[in-house]
Amino acid sequence: MKLEVAKPDDAVAIASLWVAASQALTARHGEGPWSGQRTEKGVLYEMRNAAVHVLRRRNKVIATLTLCTKKPWAIDRTYFTKCHRPLYLTSMAVAPDLQRQGVGRLCMDAAAKLVKQCRRNNFASASSVSLLPLLLTARMI
Repeated sequence: MKLEVAKPDDAVAIASLWVAASQALTARHGEGPWSGQRTEKGVLYEMRNAAVHVLRRRNKVIATLTLCTKKPWAIDRTYFTKCHRPLYLTSMAVAPDLQRQGVGRLCMDAAAKLVKQCRRNNFASASSVSLLPLLLTARMI
């Protein structure tokens, strides 16, 4: 399994994964920030404004995460290690039946490797960022 950049054709699967993960978390923990819904249209919008990635198993999307270079409004930079070009992990979801089995950790490990790769390349071009611009704070790497 390999984390890859999502394509517009993945939008329905990503939205369905988000809904399933949201419902499972809400059933387990009650209403919270995870209780929102996603739509195909919303995922497509996100793809235009950030880098959406997926992890597949047997051609099925089993996890997704979204990264962006623009600071989300709710993030206070004073809590993070300073860096020249931060990348923000703004969302992540794993299929409910695969949670607690290391899939999320696999995504985060792949993210850490790619962040290091992006740092070595110093974000030489927009394409190097879109390969997998994953946020992880320097403390996590």
